[in-house]
Amino acid sequence: MASLAPMLSKDVPDIENILNINPKSTIHANFVPSVHTKQNKEHWKRNIHEKCDSCVPLTKNFDDIKHTTLSERGALREAARCLKCVDAPCQKSCPTQLDIKSFITSISNKNYYGAAKAILSDNPLGLTCGMVCPTSDLCVGGCNLYATEEGPINIGGLQHFAMDVFKQMNIPQIRIPNQTVPHASTKIALLGCGPASLSCATFLARLGYNDITIFEREKYVGGLSSSEIPQYRLPYDVVSFEVNLVKDLGVKIELGRSLSENDLTIQGLQNSGYKAIFLGIGLPEPKSISIFENLTPEMGFFTSKSFLPVVAKGSKPGMCACKSNQELPSLRGNVIVLGAGDTAFDCATSALRCGAKRVFVVFRKGFTNVRAVPEEMDLAKEEKCEFIPFQSPKRVILRNKRIAAIEFYRTEQNENGEWIEDEEQKVVLKADFIISAFGSGLYDSAVKRAMAPVKMNGWDLPDVDETTMMTSVPGVFCGGDLAGVAQTTVESVNDGKTAAWYIHKYIQELYGSTVPETPQLPKFHTAVDDVDISVEVCGIKFENPFGLASAPPCTSSAMIRRAFEAGWAFAITKTFALDKDLVINVSPRIVKGTTSRHHYGPEQGSFLNIELISEKTADYWCGSITELKRDFPTKIVIASIMCTYNKADWTELARKVEAAAYVLLRVLKDMGFRIARARHTSFIGTRCDIFIITFDVGLGGVVFAIAKSNGDAEDEEHKEANEYTRHHVVYSPGINDGKTDPKLVRDISRWVREAVKIPFFIKLTPNITDILSIAKAAYEGKADGVTAINTVSGLMGLQADATPWPAVGLNKFTTYGGVSGNAIRPQALRAISRISKHLPGFPILGSGGIDSAEVALQFLHCGASVVQICSAVQNQDFTLIDDYVTGLKALLYLKSLAQMCIRDRSPPTLKHQKGKPVSLQHALGKNVPYFGVYQKLREQKIAELKMHSNPLDEVVKVMRPAPGPIAPIPTVKDVTGKALLYIGNFKDSDDKKQVVALIDDDMCINCGKCYMACADSGYQAITFDPDTHIPKVTDDCTGCTLCLSVCPIIDCITMVPKTIPHVIKRAYNRVDPLKKITELALLRDVRVHRIVRDTKLVQKNATLKIDKSPLLAINPEPGGNTERSSRSIRSCAAARDTRRGSISQFLITLAGMTIAVFQWHL
Repeated sequence: MASLAPMLSKDVPDIENILNINPKSTIHANFVPSVHTKQNKEHWKRNIHEKCDSCVPLTKNFDDIKHTTLSERGALREAARCLKCVDAPCQKSCPTQLDIKSFITSISNKNYYGAAKAILSDNPLGLTCGMVCPTSDLCVGGCNLYATEEGPINIGGLQHFAMDVFKQMNIPQIRIPNQTVPHASTKIALLGCGPASLSCATFLARLGYNDITIFEREKYVGGLSSSEIPQYRLPYDVVSFEVNLVKDLGVKIELGRSLSENDLTIQGLQNSGYKAIFLGIGLPEPKSISIFENLTPEMGFFTSKSFLPVVAKGSKPGMCACKSNQELPSLRGNVIVLGAGDTAFDCATSALRCGAKRVFVVFRKGFTNVRAVPEEMDLAKEEKCEFIPFQSPKRVILRNKRIAAIEFYRTEQNENGEWIEDEEQKVVLKADFIISAFGSGLYDSAVKRAMAPVKMNGWDLPDVDETTMMTSVPGVFCGGDLAGVAQTTVESVNDGKTAAWYIHKYIQELYGSTVPETPQLPKFHTAVDDVDISVEVCGIKFENPFGLASAPPCTSSAMIRRAFEAGWAFAITKTFALDKDLVINVSPRIVKGTTSRHHYGPEQGSFLNIELISEKTADYWCGSITELKRDFPTKIVIASIMCTYNKADWTELARKVEAAAYVLLRVLKDMGFRIARARHTSFIGTRCDIFIITFDVGLGGVVFAIAKSNGDAEDEEHKEANEYTRHHVVYSPGINDGKTDPKLVRDISRWVREAVKIPFFIKLTPNITDILSIAKAAYEGKADGVTAINTVSGLMGLQADATPWPAVGLNKFTTYGGVSGNAIRPQALRAISRISKHLPGFPILGSGGIDSAEVALQFLHCGASVVQICSAVQNQDFTLIDDYVTGLKALLYLKSLAQMCIRDRSPPTLKHQKGKPVSLQHALGKNVPYFGVYQKLREQKIAELKMHSNPLDEVVKVMRPAPGPIAPIPTVKDVTGKALLYIGNFKDSDDKKQVVALIDDDMCINCGKCYMACADSGYQAITFDPDTHIPKVTDDCTGCTLCLSVCPIIDCITMVPKTIPHVIKRAYNRVDPLKKITELALLRDVRVHRIVRDTKLVQKNATLKIDKSPLLAINPEPGGNTERSSRSIRSCAAARDTRRGSISQFLITLAGMTIAVFQWHL
């Protein structure tokens, strides 16, 4: 029989229509004629410019064109791909020796401040270099991933992204507190405000020098970064940002002052009291050849030095104070650019934006000899510049005093490697404009005379010691293009950096002081770095809340020593026992997890281990504790111990550990330290005597890891307690297969409390029904706190032949091990928050998947006092502590700033495609995607608007003075437990404030992941246009957020408050069928027949009676009340039913045809 309503197990027509293009399994091969595919592919192409014969004009379009630009999504994915190599070749290839591994690690951990700090510490122009560095020839060229199929890391793009986020934070640079140098008031002059001088001034100011002045000839700052690198590669606000950072340190900049015999001279500056001078004026004049003599811009001739600065002034908002007389050069027709360097290609792409119809780049040698880096050449190629090799210019042809053409001779290379010109092979190219980009030099005699008595070399440039950057005149240094070594911005920056140290050395030696042989330049510093992240637990002060867990990173005390040297605040020893309980570990025993799928290399989402406790003796560890506390009095050493369920054993080992601390006290006293007995601290009902040295730093506590080992999780359930706990060294005591025995925890806690006075914590396992019961037992046993959580019992994976991994021995045996890392973070946060809610104030050493400062803050918010790290170090190394510290400081500091709209340290997401802002949203007045014909139409519209725009109209944001904190910077204690008020039972949730998904068409990449997830795993509330592939959320959205969870673009989908009534679909069996029947009756003759139990239908139109009563029929007149009819049917049926509450069965006919049988609960 057909159904009155659609079948419950079949989608209704509306849903079927939505699912029309949802993926379906096929049983046949796909079949489409090629001619149709050729037509169809044009509709979907995203690389629409590959074969573009008539691309849209680029006039006045100075939008970002760099391939390396990354959005946050792109940056996080690329940073995760980085191997963070040891002795990284990328760093060795960077002129400034940037710690690339560290800053990419910070990006991967969403610590964008930490990344910027690492970059700016070595390169004060980190944002500029991130945008324009020829990385293929530098850091990227040495990337080890060049040896893999996916290729090297986009280091420049990552640097650009991190610095741009920091730029948005608008936090000024400050000098490291108490950083000073003798003779700090020494006068220092720097000539030229380009990259070399800015870098030199920055490092000198960081060292502590207070009287530093930069003299700049132009009316703008930045040197070639401002005047010759186009806006679409390096916006002026980037230069301004970096100059502000220099000025934050007190460096003065005077504009309109030049090195010239008519203004500033070396001798004049020295006579004015300047003890050190840095020359960074660059190479201000263009190289030229005789055929261009007497040619002017009015005739159609430019050099790179006359063309690019004019382009910059007409396209870079904020560069010049007055924009009324700043216009772009007006080009047209064919433009010939001569040269094969980076500058030549900048001229070529700039010419297109100044109106050129076609641009030809002509050079003397072949493509294999092009000096420009691939990044520059590729951009010009994509913008349809044409390249003509093996041509040497010989004659310019004029017509009506304007350039009409240029004649070339063909060049060839002979057997001796010399390049010769073949006068028989001539080429004449029509040209409306010619731009020569043959390089630059220093030709102005007035400038050279102003440099006297500096000695010049064979290239008529200052003779410079390339190691110290000092000229022939003591106290006069030189860097950048002028010094003859640097050919890129980053090399100029390093010249300034190098000169800064040797200027410092020169000044100090001038006054009879000395400096270290190894350069020691201060790092970048802001108020963020002064945030106090220390915390006190059980009367013990921790420098920061980060320590190493009792795990492989603490296998030996030598490893702990290296961790302390790196900056970790505390470390928990590998769990050790009495000699009678020593263990032997198996191998293999520590393996990568499967939770990251087929991911190889660092950033594993989990590990599994079947490792037991330490194989080292208790004497080794106790001796190590004494040594470590002696050499690192401000660090906290925590011993992790294990015994059988035996009071004597626990007492012996606990006192042995405590004795190690007392030995240290005696040693310190013998060394002359004043030992003070700490005040008694009342805590959770017990009193702990804590001994401290004069620096008021505690000796540390003891964590008692009383529990099951990762390798012995499957012991028999019914063993006696003593035998049971004898083999259990990592998980909590008395626990197996979800069964707990809090008595064991309580007993052992009390034994230890009786034995020692120093603090101790109980380590808790999540492999139980209720972790809170064990925490309460520790509390009742007078423990000072707990560690939560330990590893989660698991079996990580099996091979195709059914053997496990890890497989031990010839029989390939394994056991259930301990899963660690990010995979167990949800269990850890749940356990910590639950314990904190029920035992407020009870200290918790948090652990379980803490791979960043961002995650550490989550643990603190849930109630952890400090946090322990293991798997993250296994993924990387001990230097991670730098990222954790700067990350947490930044998170706390940013909470105090008004200008920050921070979501997990992420900047507000701007509408973008491929990391670049969407220049015109809904350009065609409707939602259209960014591919195929739609993108062509969009670009045409943008080109029209750009043509009539003024690039200088962009509003320049004022960044100084930078706003400071408007609220107190929270401490670690302030944020501890802050999330608990948001965590509770489901019944406390608000089911009235519903949300729905909102999809941003301008950020959507049309993948349909939201649509598929909603269709096959959700509520079929997203439609997907078959032509535009634009998804749309319907009113059926229930706000489940699955679509957002699978969307590959950050913030493309957001959840917004629901503004329409929230109607819950209870399904058809929850709807009153009689009401539906009466609704149908308004249109057709509907009859309802009551079926008596066990009565069979005789025929379709049979009138079925109950106790021979008349049939039930509904024949309302037009406009009849269907609700009343429904009630009458229900009443009639109920009146004839002597069994109230029973289920009645009905037969329904529509126009004489049976259409359904249904049941109704009366």
